[in-house]
Amino acid sequence: MAKLSGSSDLELRHLRSFLTLVEHRSFRGAAEALWASQSALSRTIAQMEHIVGQKLIERGHNGVSLSAAGERFLPYAARAVAAADDAVKATASRQSTLRVGFSWNALGRDTAPLIKEFEEQNPGARVELRRIDDVPYAGLEDGRSHAAILRGTLADPGIKHVRLYEESRVAALPKGHPAAVLGEVTLDDIRHDPLVLNLISGTTMRTIWKDGGSTDRPVIGVHNLEEWLEAIAAGRGIGLSSALTPCLHPHPWVVYRHVTDAPPLPVLLCWDAVRPHPLTPRFVALARSRTNGGQVCDPLHPTTLDASASASDAGGAPDSAVRPDAAAVRPDAALRTGAAREAGPPAGSTFTTVRWKPVRSGSVPPDRR
Repeated sequence: MAKLSGSSDLELRHLRSFLTLVEHRSFRGAAEALWASQSALSRTIAQMEHIVGQKLIERGHNGVSLSAAGERFLPYAARAVAAADDAVKATASRQSTLRVGFSWNALGRDTAPLIKEFEEQNPGARVELRRIDDVPYAGLEDGRSHAAILRGTLADPGIKHVRLYEESRVAALPKGHPAAVLGEVTLDDIRHDPLVLNLISGTTMRTIWKDGGSTDRPVIGVHNLEEWLEAIAAGRGIGLSSALTPCLHPHPWVVYRHVTDAPPLPVLLCWDAVRPHPLTPRFVALARSRTNGGQVCDPLHPTTLDASASASDAGGAPDSAVRPDAAAVRPDAALRTGAAREAGPPAGSTFTTVRWKPVRSGSVPPDRR
């Protein structure tokens, strides 16, 4: 069994068992997936915890969960296993696979033509598109993706990116919302509604509204696109998203309306600055040429930052692919570096689930009703 260099007696079988247990959240489910007995899996995890010197798994009535040390360990374990798999595939086959992650929207109608053209230009290369929405960077942080299509701005110095283009924003409203009768809306039209936010990969900050610093506006946290749509459809609140979302994710009980005064949303192609995949430069170059992308934004070398990167944020708070609302929510996903998240929201932030109530009288001007 191959051992990980510099990791004492830690082996890939330990890491695979750990990742499978995290995925299934139970020893029974993980043991079945690994074709092993529960007792054998338990011994493997105990041996790994002994090697690491930390308790990584917490057992409870509702299954297993990660300890604080386990949360820090997870992205490194996933990255190590992914790297080992890549090495085997690269040796066994002439075909090289570039995994491109995204969280909820890729590039819409441009996605398939880009992949097809890239594979035609690079015989033997294959692009594998993956939707990964359980971490902020669509798998870049744990090795599941070599590149990622993200929206908003970045806060990780180990990730390079190029801005491909910008999208306008739409409001997602429950059917029957007073502002749904309008052809388009302003931020002021929806300023009093509870806000539904994707805590992991969302791009909307409460501070996009002028009174965004206020903590009395209810915030309903969700963890993926489906939860976001269903919360809005059920009347829990309203949401903001990319103009591509209505095309790719229509819902019979959700109405989308263009927001005329919301800042545009940057669409980024990102990759690991430290360990880029060999195919990454060619894929980035083709994506830029197809979308007239701008200069590469490299947080490690600030002199190469795209001057337009902050243009859409002038006079307002930036969007974030990491923290949808740093003043209101605390994402559960671990940082790519394994460091702990912020301590949490300030006192007074609201996380309760509330029913949607009509906007206050007068918030939708009579001449726009």
